[in-house]
Amino acid sequence: MAPSGGHVPERSWTQRLERMRAFPSQRQVAQFLDRVVRPALDDVATEFRNQGYQVEQSTMAGSTGIEEPVLRVSMDSFRAFHYQVAVVEAPVPMFTGRMSRETDVYFRLEVFTQTGSGGYDLMGLTRQQVIDDVLDRYEAHLAFLTYSTETDTASVLTPRMPPATAPLPVIPEDADAIEELDDDRD
Repeated sequence: MAPSGGHVPERSWTQRLERMRAFPSQRQVAQFLDRVVRPALDDVATEFRNQGYQVEQSTMAGSTGIEEPVLRVSMDSFRAFHYQVAVVEAPVPMFTGRMSRETDVYFRLEVFTQTGSGGYDLMGLTRQQVIDDVLDRYEAHLAFLTYSTETDTASVLTPRMPPATAPLPVIPEDADAIEELDDDRD
């Protein structure tokens, strides 16, 4: 599981092992974005459009100077699905087992949705694995919207729910009021 509770994309065991010792440069991340991530997002956007969804693709200026791809799928009266791949600079861990380090930082490709970073890195995934990750995040977004509309839950991610028609529970002001409530229930 990712730190925010999301699911990390499935990797093969060799990809997992390789990832443990890979600390890509900014140039390597930019190349991976162009060769793998952007084409994967283009494929997903095309298929969403083919199936009648309203899709917007754009880029955001990242702090590293690399344009970060954004995919948005409109959801009528609900907040749109948002999938952004951000370039994030991170310190190279000291425990990596590398004999010498050319730099103290490396770059990650982190997925951001409406709830922030997923806490995982897309570097090293295949095009299909990136597509699967987009669809996993989209399904999670739909599940959240379904749950939030079935419960009386207001959040920044969903529209405000109509007020409940049931009377609100009485909140006792002091210990005497608690005893009076207990007496009324008997």
